This record gives sequence, C-alpha cells and structure tokens, in this order.
Amino acid sequence: MGFGESFSAFTKGVGEKVKGNAEVMNLRSQINAEQKQINDLKAVLGGKYYDLYKDTASPEPELQETLDAIRYHEQKAMDLEKQAADVRQNTSSVSLKAQPGSGYGEFKSGSAPGNKFCTQCGAPLVEGQAFCVKCGAKI
Repeated sequence: MGFGESFSAFTKGVGEKVKGNAEVMNLRSQINAEQKQINDLKAVLGGKYYDLYKDTASPEPELQETLDAIRYHEQKAMDLEKQAADVRQNTSSVSLKAQPGSGYGEFKSGSAPGNKFCTQCGAPLVEGQAFCVKCGAKI
C-alpha cells in the first residue's frame, strides 16, 4: 500500500469517525429532549397529585413528607411576599431629590432633615464634603 492509498484510507476513517460522532450527538440530543418530556410530565403528575391532597393527608404515607415540605415552602413564599409588599409600601412614600450639579441627593419624607447621599453611588454624605468617601465622585 502506497502513501496515497494509506492517506486516503486515513481520511476515510476520519470522515467515518466524524460522521459517527455527529450521529451520536444527534441521538444524545433526542435522548435529552425525551428526558425533558418525561420530567415535564412527572411535574404535571406531581402537581395534580399535590392539588388532590394539598388540604388532606396523602393516602401514600411515603409522600406525606413531600406534601408537608411543599406546604412549608408555599407558606414561606407567602410570608416573603407580604414582607416585600410592606417594604414597597414603606419606600413608596420616599422621594429622592438630587440637587442638579451638586453631587448631593437628599432623602425626603420619613428621614432626618439634611440626610444626604451621593448621586453616583448612594453612599451617605455629610454637608461640606468635597468628594464621596465611597466612590470618590466629586460632590
């Protein structure tokens, strides 16, 4: 076998290897798509099961712990949403007024008079500062 023939056999082998790898990648992609479908269907099934037994005890004792955990996290999420609503309500009355070109901003409503902040980074400032101690912005 000459050099040309062995080179040709080599390139043919490389081509087959590449083709085989591409086919394997395609099959893996299809497998992943099927696994995603399975997981989505399991989630639907679990959701339906939860909806059936969320207010009662599960007929399968081994699933009761999971139902209780879901109830716990739902309550925690509702508590956090209430906290977020409280924060939104408390901060909605606060307005910020920046003095154009001064580098100072002032909190209005609910804060001590003269409470200043840097308009670049929000760091608290003291009247008379020339530069922000946090970001170095000229005041």
